[in-house]
Amino acid sequence: MSAVLSSTRVLVTLSTVAAVGAHGWLSAEGSALRWMMPTALLLGAASGWLWPRGARTFVFALAHVWPLIVFLAAGAPNPDAAAPWVALLLGITLVSSPLGRWSLPRAWLVPVAAWAVLLALGWPIVLWRELDFTLVSLQSDTLNGLFAWTPRQTAAFLTSTTLTQLSAILLIDWLWTTYGRRDDSALSREVLAPMTVGTSIAIAIGIFQGLVQIDWLNVGVWPRLGRATGTFLDANAFGAVAALSGAPVAGALLLQRTPWTVAAGAVLLPASGVAVWVSGSRTALLGWLIVAAGLTVPLLFRTRGSWRAIGAGLITLTLLLVMLSGRLGGPGTAVYRLWATLPSPTVDGATAFAGAMWERDGYGTAAVGIIREFPLTGVGPGSFPLFAPDYAFITMRKVIPPDNAQNWWRQQVAELGWLGSLPAIWCSWLVTLLVSRLWRRRADRPLALLVGAAIAALGVMSLVSPPTQHPLVLQTAAVLLFCAGRLGLEQPERPQRETHRAQAAGLVLLAVCLLPLVWAGLTLRSAVVNLRPPFRAHRIGWLYGYGFSAAEPIRGGEQRWAAHRAVGVIPAEGRRLLLTLEPAIDALAREPIRLRVHDRHQIVLDTERSLPGPVPCAVDVPIGERWVMVQIDSDGLAEAGDRALRVTARWE
Repeated sequence: MSAVLSSTRVLVTLSTVAAVGAHGWLSAEGSALRWMMPTALLLGAASGWLWPRGARTFVFALAHVWPLIVFLAAGAPNPDAAAPWVALLLGITLVSSPLGRWSLPRAWLVPVAAWAVLLALGWPIVLWRELDFTLVSLQSDTLNGLFAWTPRQTAAFLTSTTLTQLSAILLIDWLWTTYGRRDDSALSREVLAPMTVGTSIAIAIGIFQGLVQIDWLNVGVWPRLGRATGTFLDANAFGAVAALSGAPVAGALLLQRTPWTVAAGAVLLPASGVAVWVSGSRTALLGWLIVAAGLTVPLLFRTRGSWRAIGAGLITLTLLLVMLSGRLGGPGTAVYRLWATLPSPTVDGATAFAGAMWERDGYGTAAVGIIREFPLTGVGPGSFPLFAPDYAFITMRKVIPPDNAQNWWRQQVAELGWLGSLPAIWCSWLVTLLVSRLWRRRADRPLALLVGAAIAALGVMSLVSPPTQHPLVLQTAAVLLFCAGRLGLEQPERPQRETHRAQAAGLVLLAVCLLPLVWAGLTLRSAVVNLRPPFRAHRIGWLYGYGFSAAEPIRGGEQRWAAHRAVGVIPAEGRRLLLTLEPAIDALAREPIRLRVHDRHQIVLDTERSLPGPVPCAVDVPIGERWVMVQIDSDGLAEAGDRALRVTARWE
């Protein structure tokens, strides 16, 4: 069993490092990410080895101000701004974690390892799928969906998404390695306190934006919507961090006995509430209210006449001010948007509200369509934002931008299928049990109630709009989950009997090895048979192609030059597409050439040529289809460049 788990740890580590390199390689030519990603990884590893405590403190202090730093340095917002920070933190965690051993608690080990292995095997599959299993598509400006991006951009997005998830899993494991058996002061000094400094800066800037000047260090659509973004350049991520990091830390400070910690908490708690309010995030507001409730209980019922009672009064006052400001603030504030969302107090209003919360502007409908079509494997890790607009257009004829499924569990099933999402659902059940244990805990009960409320807030927020889609919010959630586990799982491990060990070994083999391998095999088959980009374009209907040159006029029509792999999806203008393929003479001089042409359904040509001359081919369009796909493979022309095969076409 230990050998199996050790090999999975090595696999996950190597796959995560490879994802860092792949993300840099897939970045656009001239992009700073090409050198920043590997450089950040190496810099993190070097600093973590030479100066471990200082490096940790510095990196965690940068966590919640990093997007603003990148914006000020580059002069423009970058959707991949968090990626170098993730690589930097990954480098630090890797050099101070055992390569072949998981440090997670025994209860978490199997599902987390299975989840990590599944992601480690899954991202290369979806990367090559979006490149259509060829490097030729890297130079194409075609789109991989009706409302998607180019093959290079799509592959980079999917790789970045999975890299973020893998690095979060390795972060939790590293936290258990480094701080699982140490006193609280080391964790507070090297992780929590630096993150709190960044959170406080973000909250201060966000409050200034919301109350004084909305367009100060705020870009994109957010100033027009009246929503503050703090240092994140994203109002939803800013609100989530204020609720899940600012409010719990403020509560922990209020629960301390020293006057200065109570004073700091008394300032940070209402500030986090105001930050959530000006961010306009309704889900963050719900999360903040849950955290505040978890803090109110111990403050109100466990103390009398102390500094903590003053904290309880602050909570009550902040709640009243926030709720009463719903009609006073602008339309971009969280409470105003929440009031506008609530249904009318009628049966029809409640029914319409429930339906709207399930469909979520088409994202829920798209997720259901994906799950229905790919129930076992889903469409691949990180792929839902790519597929959602297409499915919404197919099912509802509605145009929606790429976004998440508005429910974390629904997105897991849509991306990984019921089979692949089993480890994630298992982990959710364990976290639910952890919250229950925290709320029943007698020792450190006030802190346990607060941390349990923060985890519950994360779960409630994930039901309606997953905040962890943002890389920095996900890493923050990983730290929060570790703190909850450290507080709730501090139980001595009981010796197991041999039968229990045998059962555990079988469970590890089944969950950690067999399940991810079966899922990966089925996902690869689905990627080749159903989900190649040209197959999707042919089915849904959009122009797609790579490997063909621009059209050149000739007598009676036009011609194009094709690379050794060329694919085109075009509207059907007749019942049959007549092609003529003619290899260049200098290419034939090297070696015989094998030409293969097939459409979406079958191979229509498979021949070998050693003499010059045209090769005719006909592609029939089945009745009822409005689009036709053509793929031309020319074995032996890879060294001839992009002008080795002349292709002419006409309809009849």
